[in-house]
Amino acid sequence: MSDERPINLNIIDDEDLVRNSLATVLRVADYHVETFSSGHEYIKALPGLDPDCVIIDVRMPKMNGLDVLDIVKQHKQNTPVIMISGYGDIAMAVKAIQTGAADFIEKPVDPEAVLKVVERACGSVRKKNDTEPNDAEFEAALSNLTNREAEVLTLLVKGDQNKVVARKLGISPRTVEVHRSRIMQRLGAKSFAELVRMTVLGGFKSD
Repeated sequence: MSDERPINLNIIDDEDLVRNSLATVLRVADYHVETFSSGHEYIKALPGLDPDCVIIDVRMPKMNGLDVLDIVKQHKQNTPVIMISGYGDIAMAVKAIQTGAADFIEKPVDPEAVLKVVERACGSVRKKNDTEPNDAEFEAALSNLTNREAEVLTLLVKGDQNKVVARKLGISPRTVEVHRSRIMQRLGAKSFAELVRMTVLGGFKSD
């Protein structure tokens, strides 16, 4: 953290527990945090805010996280946005990254993971993250995947859950878990959220 003014974070989540837990973790780490319980509430307040980073839940009633992301990017183009995503929302998280989100946090929310993602998005971590290989390294790592691992990765990044991947490929959910673990190891991803971010930003084609 800098000795200058605190970094301003905005959190938008309709779940009180998630919103308050995130705020507590980040305030303890000396971030200045403002919270909002809906997309509409946040958009109404946005003209008077000056966030350094915005954290938005993907699934919210009436106005979902992608809608809020679009409006934030129109008004605060250079402000990094982090999406909160449940496993079933991976396809939406992928779309969010493709349309400008800096990263996403996977539920259940892990405090240490939150801090790392926020630090990376805010530029507090100056050194290159080990989970972000350059293009050549990423292409080399992808080339080391077996055909089956590439098939599994393609479906996972599209948002299919393990049981759906298993059904489509004619294998067991346990085998999908094994492939997923090996894929993460080969690509150097420490979490599934990092795996998705790496593949999307690295240009992996899931079509």
